[in-house]
Amino acid sequence: MNTARPPKEIDLPTILFTQPGFQPTYGRTAFLEQVRAGYRPGELTARLQRSGLFLVRALMLGAEFTEDPQAQTFARHIAGTLMIGSSWHSYAEVRPDDAQFPPRPVRRRRLMLPDYTWIPKENRPTEQQLHSTATEQLADCTLQANRSINASRSGKPEGRAVTNARTGHVLGTTALQIVGADVGRAWAARPGMSTHEAQEHLMYRGQALIAGAVALSNQVEAVGSLAMLADPRPNLLQQYVWDTMPRSLTDRYDAMQRSLIAA
Repeated sequence: MNTARPPKEIDLPTILFTQPGFQPTYGRTAFLEQVRAGYRPGELTARLQRSGLFLVRALMLGAEFTEDPQAQTFARHIAGTLMIGSSWHSYAEVRPDDAQFPPRPVRRRRLMLPDYTWIPKENRPTEQQLHSTATEQLADCTLQANRSINASRSGKPEGRAVTNARTGHVLGTTALQIVGADVGRAWAARPGMSTHEAQEHLMYRGQALIAGAVALSNQVEAVGSLAMLADPRPNLLQQYVWDTMPRSLTDRYDAMQRSLIAA
């Protein structure tokens, strides 16, 4: 009998995307002047991050209304992976421009796993229900992204740093909830799965998500993030998403992309 406590958190390493050999070629802030005009430092990235949330929410909603398991898996994979990249940027990355307000030197940041230990086995939600709940959580992420925009507009670097860290934490924990939705499938296959086994499943899914984010970063030559997805400049990440997206999601995603451009 396993007497250890069920896992309820995982680590987001601060050096996740800065290991030797990884050289991102995509500039995060080198935007055209006409795009940057009128924005305070950090505001444009925060606005693109919010737009990226709208795009991944379109994928999650599209997958929710389709019976295509491939579409649901794809939507959760893209949403979770890009939210982890954004979480790292906001919550774990140590940058030279933070020198005025340096974060406490740590090797990792904590992300909380979904906690389903309190749910009786007979009342465990389905994969579809967990997918829907995770999609609803994206609304809270958008509210927090708005706070990052407002903090950037305030012109106070310290307040911006604190708010961005909170935003990164919200994005990271929501990403774990998104990819962990497939625990509903595991419950359906094994009704007798213990609480500890279920939490281990979530832990392994979270660790796989972080590893997948690193793999994607090498493929698209940058840390895949929400802001990169919504960037007005074409890039390898956007091409990757379009090339791998199931057809059942393209119309909804294209409509959201067009509405963001029109706005």
